[in-house]
Amino acid sequence: MDKAITFCKEKKFAKVHLSTFAGLDAARHLYEKWGFRLIGETEDCTWGVVVKEQIFELVF
Repeated sequence: MDKAITFCKEKKFAKVHLSTFAGLDAARHLYEKWGFRLIGETEDCTWGVVVKEQIFELVF
């Protein structure tokens, strides 16, 4: 995460988006630890079952 966020800052990105699924608490914890905030949730069935996709954003 450190290398990825440093890269984004060096490239002067305004923000970064990441996604995970509800129930993957380790991923959410990691994202929030690095300052990402949940900005949206949508139902998705890409994986053959309905899951709640969560979108996280980090604004620089």
